[in-house]
Amino acid sequence: MSNKEKQKVEQKNQIKHQTNEEIISLKKEIDELRKKNESLVDEINKMNQNYVEKINKKAIEAKAIVDAKIKEFEQKQKTEIEQIKKFAFKPYALELIDVVNQLESVLSFEPSDPKIKNYQVGFKMYLSMLKNILEKGCIKEIPIAIGDEFNPEYMECFETQQSAELEDNKVVKIIKKGYKIHDILLSPALVVVCKK
Repeated sequence: MSNKEKQKVEQKNQIKHQTNEEIISLKKEIDELRKKNESLVDEINKMNQNYVEKINKKAIEAKAIVDAKIKEFEQKQKTEIEQIKKFAFKPYALELIDVVNQLESVLSFEPSDPKIKNYQVGFKMYLSMLKNILEKGCIKEIPIAIGDEFNPEYMECFETQQSAELEDNKVVKIIKKGYKIHDILLSPALVVVCKK
């Protein structure tokens, strides 16, 4: 083998050796890049998982808020409907109360004629029926008696009068009865009050 051939073989071996070293180096670099890639993929997966968990948590919170708002709205609507139902009878009740008060006023007189007394029995029956209708509509008479303390919350003073039997600020006479609907004043009682 000549020198030239030896040099060529040596050069080939050197190139082969360098190529092997470069291949080994490239393999190491590829392995490192693979590990780095796997690490990045794991990190991205963890970030995605955290992101999904946060979105799910926010979705649950949002659903709870929406459910609460819906429940609140339904409750408000239910309350409003109940209030409308409660007071739907109010305008007609005021008219009925006027009829009841006038009928009671007429029936408070004692007639001497027996025929009129018989008519009064029938009218008292109608009066009782009207009061039953009012009670069915949750309309109740405010209980007031002569001698009670005047209460401006559910009484109106028609006039004042002196009385030897009663103290100051006491009810002397009931001119018109008062009524409540569901514990709310519908029509105040009209009374005469003692003033000395």
